[in-house]
Amino acid sequence: MVAFPMKPYMLETKSDHTKIGSWLCTEGPYLDYISELSTSNPGLRKADPKNKDHPLRLGNAKVVLLELRADLGVDKREFVSVVDLESYFRKVRANDVSSRRRIYLVEGLAQDYISALGSHFFMDPSFFLRQERTCVWSNEFTPTSDALPQPSSLQPDKCFHIQYCELRQFDHALSNTPMYCQRTGRHIGMTPARIEEDSTTGILRRKCAFWSQKYEDGGWDAVILCDPQLQSLSINQTIRTDVNNYPFQGGYVDFIPPAPGPHPRPGSPQSEKSAPPTPRHPRHSMLRDLVFYFSHHGHLIPAPLWANPVTASLFMQKIVAAHYLQLVDYIKAALPSLEMRLSTGWTEEEEQWRSLQTISRRCGNYRDDVEDTLLSLGLGLGGGPGGGAGDEGAGIEATGAVTGIAAAGPEPGGPGAAVAAEPGAAAVATATATATVTPRWVDPAPDFHYIYLRLKLLKSRADTLIGAMTGLASIAGNRQALDEAKRSKRLTLVGLVFIPLAYSSSLFSMSNQFAPGQSEFWVYWVVAVVLILLTFCGTWALELVLDDEAGWSLGGLRFWRKGKGERGSGKRGRRLGVKVWVGFAGWLSCVFVSGSIEGEGWMFRVSHILHFSYPAFFAFHIFHILHFSHSTFLRYSFGLG
Repeated sequence: MVAFPMKPYMLETKSDHTKIGSWLCTEGPYLDYISELSTSNPGLRKADPKNKDHPLRLGNAKVVLLELRADLGVDKREFVSVVDLESYFRKVRANDVSSRRRIYLVEGLAQDYISALGSHFFMDPSFFLRQERTCVWSNEFTPTSDALPQPSSLQPDKCFHIQYCELRQFDHALSNTPMYCQRTGRHIGMTPARIEEDSTTGILRRKCAFWSQKYEDGGWDAVILCDPQLQSLSINQTIRTDVNNYPFQGGYVDFIPPAPGPHPRPGSPQSEKSAPPTPRHPRHSMLRDLVFYFSHHGHLIPAPLWANPVTASLFMQKIVAAHYLQLVDYIKAALPSLEMRLSTGWTEEEEQWRSLQTISRRCGNYRDDVEDTLLSLGLGLGGGPGGGAGDEGAGIEATGAVTGIAAAGPEPGGPGAAVAAEPGAAAVATATATATVTPRWVDPAPDFHYIYLRLKLLKSRADTLIGAMTGLASIAGNRQALDEAKRSKRLTLVGLVFIPLAYSSSLFSMSNQFAPGQSEFWVYWVVAVVLILLTFCGTWALELVLDDEAGWSLGGLRFWRKGKGERGSGKRGRRLGVKVWVGFAGWLSCVFVSGSIEGEGWMFRVSHILHFSYPAFFAFHIFHILHFSHSTFLRYSFGLG
């Protein structure tokens, strides 16, 4: 029987026996496309295991269409359901108008919306896959990853992903436990709660993505994926909806500069006129903020830049940079407070150590995210805050070289085309004014390079503080050890007072013939001296056979070292000579004392044992000393070296 290989999209998973990619997309042509690509990208086979409590749900997404007009305004349309979106796509395929420029803003992920978008554009499924990954740090092994593709395969002008963080303020004093967004599974890093204000600042992980497709007639389509706003928390698999959150300190600073001059002179009639009303910034979510900027500030971007679809990602990049700048300022303000605590007093050192370690770890993670962002946007890591476009007057091509927003020139039929047809010098002047310069704020490269530099410096600063705290801990430990030594010294002095008293009382309490002044009082001194010598010998033997870890080792009994030559170790030989001569002096004293003992009592036997055993022990040492050669013996045993 011949077995035919099965196609990738016919393979079934072991868990639910469904088609590969069904966790990401509903049944349809795009699901078949995902199954076919699962061999080249194994991550398409299953969802992130970290999202088992936050799976994708049908209909749990929102799509807003922004269609760019000739006057650089936008027409907005919000789809109420996936059926409405699919109906719109059918109309577009039936009678599409050329040169349309559309931006699809997608908030959240849902299988049916992914199927509708993918079946219409057939973009790479990794565009949705990487948006689904949560990137939560964990000690556990995770079979999926969110690693950046090979830098050589990146296409910054067509598709990229950005990870960033958003500061959120909670109206409750929350503990520093692992918390996640209940809808997306993104991690929320909590900072120490402010008990007096009953509030907590959280650092919410975010993601956004951009994809575009350009057509031959000059039109293009762009899709921007963004995370929904935080509504409920997931804490230890418990959902909390009673905690309100809002932007930290009102949100990020607007990056749109004030209207350029010339301004009316103070006191003139024109200056008395009230300024035009400024539209109110929502600062609600990435989707609402993008709609706000495209609707009210899209005309500030020069018209030639809109020929490239990557221009549609400009506001998204600027919003991400604004969130990062707010985060950098928050960390920059937290470090001086820790420095002040270290300089004013050594209190709550464990809490300060934990805070510094957290700041250092987070700065390292944020720096890695900005590195990936710089690579994804094609900005490179070698630039600095001064890089990128120049001042007002820097050409469009200079900005395009940095950000990927190329200056394609006036579009056919656009505002610049009619100007180009004008004859004479006026046409040249008008064309120069039309194809004009790119404002400096349009270039996000200096923002990201500055953020990258500041995060590196903040991490270095935190590591320096950790080293300083380590030094302070050592000083405090040494001071504590010194205090303990002083207390031990006091106890020793007290003991020195009582030891002579105890010795005197023991000595004068001796009776019979061993008492002081009696005939055999000398026995006391003989036994005392022998015991002292035995104690010193036992200590010396333990020093030889015990290693640094207090383990038994016979290596210390060798008095020369292999490879050291005939002399061995000088320090070891010197110590050996001193110990031998001290032992020899002790033996001589025992000989003279034991030689004066007469009779057949127990003292007579002890004296003879000492008399004959110690010379043998001494001869054993002499035998090993002779291995040093005659000159070595003289130098180290007699102290002539």
